[in-house]
Amino acid sequence: MPIYQLKGDHLAMARSFLGPATAKNAMLITLLEHGTDHFWGDFDANGRLKALAANEHNRWMLWHHVGNCADVDWQGIADVMIASGEPFYYKGPFKQWQPLHRIIGAERTFTRVSFVLCKLTETSAVERGTIAAVSGAIAANQVRQCTRAHLEELARFYEQAGSMRRSLAELGKIMDRQQRFYAVWEEGRIASAAFTEFEGDDFATIICVYTDPSKRRLGYSENCVHELTRTLWLDGKIAWLYWNNPAAGRIYHRLGYRPDGLWIRCNYDAVPQAGTPADQADIAGIKEGQANGAGDCRSRTRDRESSAC
Repeated sequence: MPIYQLKGDHLAMARSFLGPATAKNAMLITLLEHGTDHFWGDFDANGRLKALAANEHNRWMLWHHVGNCADVDWQGIADVMIASGEPFYYKGPFKQWQPLHRIIGAERTFTRVSFVLCKLTETSAVERGTIAAVSGAIAANQVRQCTRAHLEELARFYEQAGSMRRSLAELGKIMDRQQRFYAVWEEGRIASAAFTEFEGDDFATIICVYTDPSKRRLGYSENCVHELTRTLWLDGKIAWLYWNNPAAGRIYHRLGYRPDGLWIRCNYDAVPQAGTPADQADIAGIKEGQANGAGDCRSRTRDRESSAC
C-alpha cells in the first residue's frame, strides 16, 4: 500500500503503534495529541501500520518497531519528505536515518551532526545532593529553578546559543507545558541554563544545556544539569539527554549518564543535487555506538559549525 496521510480515524491505531511514552518517542506522542494532520503512515497489505512519519515545522521524525526496518517503504517515506521542495531536517536514531539518507542524500545537499543519546544509569552523584564545581567558583544556591518571571531573561540568554537558540514565544510554550527550567546566575545575570523538553510519568529529556562562552570551565553547566537531574530523580523520573562533544560527554558521565544509542540530525537543503549517487562512504563515516563519532559534522558540499540542541 502507498504512504498516505493519516486521518482522524487512524488516531487510536497510531497511539497503539507508538506504545507507552519513552524518551525516544515522546515528541511523536506529544504531536499526536494535536491530531493526525502531521502524520503519514506506511501500511501493510492488511492495513496495519509498519511505520509512522511526522512533520512539524519541517522537522521530520520516524517510528517503526525494532526489527522491521527491511519491511519499511523507505522510498515512499522519502518521497513524502521531499515533495514540498522546501528545506527540512531529520532528527532521530542513526539506523532510521541510514536508509533514508541513501535516497534523499542523492538529491539534496546536506549537513549533519551526530549525538550520543544518554540515560541516567548511575545515581550516586544525584543521591549525594550536591557536587563540587570544577573550579569551586560556584555555590549550590546559585542554581535556581526559573519561573515565568525569568522568560525574557532566558530569551535574551539563548539569543547567543546558536542552534540552541529559542525565542521568547518558544520558551513560553515550553513553560506552558509545565517543563522545568534551571539556571545559574553570576552577578545577577544568567551564566548557564538547561530545561526539559518532555516529561513523562517516569522519564524526562533535558535539552539546551548552554553556558555563556565567557563563563565556561567554571562548573556552571555541570551544576545546572546536576540540579535539574536531581529534582527529576526525586520525582521518580529518569533523565535522558544528548551530547555531541567529548567535553560535555565527560561531564554527563560524571553525573551518572551512560550511552544508550547514536542519534543524528541531518539538514537537507531545498536545492536538489542533480543525479549524484548517495555517498555511501559518508554514511559509513559515523560508526554507531562509538562515542568519539559524536559531534562529527560533515557535508558533501559545505560545512557548518553545529551545536547540540
